[in-house]
Amino acid sequence: MLANDLQQQMVNYVNAPARDQLRYEAFLEFFDNEEPEMDDYLWDRFMDWFLFDYYCEGKGGKPVILQFREERDARLDERSRELLERWEQAVISLYEVVDIEAGRSVTLKDLLRGGRYVVLDEEITTNVEKKSLLVTRLLPVRKEYRFSMGATILPPFFKSPLLKEIRSDYREFLEYMEEGVEAGWDAYLREWGFEIDAMVDHLAEDLPASENQNEPSLSPRVEEFLRDLMLDEYYRRWIDKPMSALEGRTPREVIRSEAGRQRVEKVLRNMAAQGGREETGDGPAYNVVKLRKMLGLSRTGGLIRADRYPWTAQEYGKVAKIVEVNLEKAGFTPEQVANAIRLWYDFTEKERPRFRKPEVWAAAVIYTSARIEFDHSFTQQGLADRFGVASNGISNNYSRIRETLRLEAFDNRYCTLEPPVEGIEEFLAWLLH
Repeated sequence: MLANDLQQQMVNYVNAPARDQLRYEAFLEFFDNEEPEMDDYLWDRFMDWFLFDYYCEGKGGKPVILQFREERDARLDERSRELLERWEQAVISLYEVVDIEAGRSVTLKDLLRGGRYVVLDEEITTNVEKKSLLVTRLLPVRKEYRFSMGATILPPFFKSPLLKEIRSDYREFLEYMEEGVEAGWDAYLREWGFEIDAMVDHLAEDLPASENQNEPSLSPRVEEFLRDLMLDEYYRRWIDKPMSALEGRTPREVIRSEAGRQRVEKVLRNMAAQGGREETGDGPAYNVVKLRKMLGLSRTGGLIRADRYPWTAQEYGKVAKIVEVNLEKAGFTPEQVANAIRLWYDFTEKERPRFRKPEVWAAAVIYTSARIEFDHSFTQQGLADRFGVASNGISNNYSRIRETLRLEAFDNRYCTLEPPVEGIEEFLAWLLH
């Protein structure tokens, strides 16, 4: 099989004596200058990262897989060259098993970027069940996919704590990005995706070792995690709670103007002075820095403006600009505006819609973004009146966007809100078994 042969050629390439020094430098970087007790699983994790994510000569150099393709280009046939070009885009991600065809394949859902993928692998079908989680890199082969170097398989109750850790790490990644530099999930997974396995290791140390323990005890880290989950849920509701300090309006409503943002900032400063509590002293103490992030007040770096995208048609750029201007006027945060533009870009890359009136699609994108952020101030009829278009056109386009991108509540790709405590009932039931 061509894909098998090509992967073996890549492994032989990096294991050649001529690349001993390169491999050694990568080894030190991956393991942070430590010398771990090596096993096949750990070695495969390193080799996967080395082949696909490691840059020769630092960030100014090329990924190993690209260097391999360029050096072997004269000896590659067209099919091999096409496969390698597609593999160069592959990143590690977190997947959930949604379907199993015994003895043939599994269908995986990407929990971070969306999308579903059929993976041909007879052995994996006997090792997973529906809702099992996999940390892996998928390589496209025709219309299906294959695993790069196996996968880390996790039980379903890891979903909520692991997603929480990944989202926190993703926000930290965005803080590091410079203004105007592309910073979506693909960029994060390319640069920091290898750390997901480390998160799994840390969680595994804290969770009880077996479902069959008679008296599983909670480590301090797990207890802290559960407290954070409850606080996240409490303050997710707080964002939409009318406050006397804001004249009966909610924080999320008020931040839509510059003056309103300053008033909310004052409320948050007062909370910080009260040790994270509201002025009344009611409710639990909370990390005000985290609350600012939930409101979208913490950053503008790493966000791409509409005119920075490589639109495949001029009309798509016009739609993006209309969306950007109107959401900014409506008081959406910079991150929310950037997410709306990213949503439109992702849709046009998949669907390539054709139209004469950009306002119809702009209204649909605005409506979609508002729905994702649970903002009910925009209605289809209200947007139709504002842009002078038919409301049924907005409705049809909204449905196309939702179905094409497989949008979900609190979608990681486009939503700034913390999700509710997803899967916590199952997680707690296991802990308290």
